[in-house]
Amino acid sequence: MGWFGIFVRIYLPLSKNALISAGIILFIGQWQAYLWPLLIAPAQELRVVAVSIADMSSLYTVRYEQVFAAAFIIALIPLVVLWVALRFFGASIATTGSRE
Repeated sequence: MGWFGIFVRIYLPLSKNALISAGIILFIGQWQAYLWPLLIAPAQELRVVAVSIADMSSLYTVRYEQVFAAAFIIALIPLVVLWVALRFFGASIATTGSRE
C-alpha cells in the first residue's frame, strides 16, 4: 500500500464532506459570475445566463416578465444542486470543529 493507496483509503473518505461543501460553494460562486463572462464572451451565442438577463433591458424599456422568469430559472439550478448534496453539506457543517 503506497502513498496513493493511503490517500484513497484514508484521507479521501475523511475529507469527502469538506470536498463536497467546497465544490458547492465554488459552483454557486461561479454560477453568479457576471463580470468575467461579460469581458470574455466574444459573441452573443457564447454569453452566460446572467449576462443575457442584463441584456434584456434597454435604455428605455425593461421586459420585467422575461427578466423575472429568467431569474427564477437561473435560481432553480443551484437550488437543485444544493438539494441533491444537502446531506453531505449538512454533515460537513455538523462535524466542523468537533474533536472526535
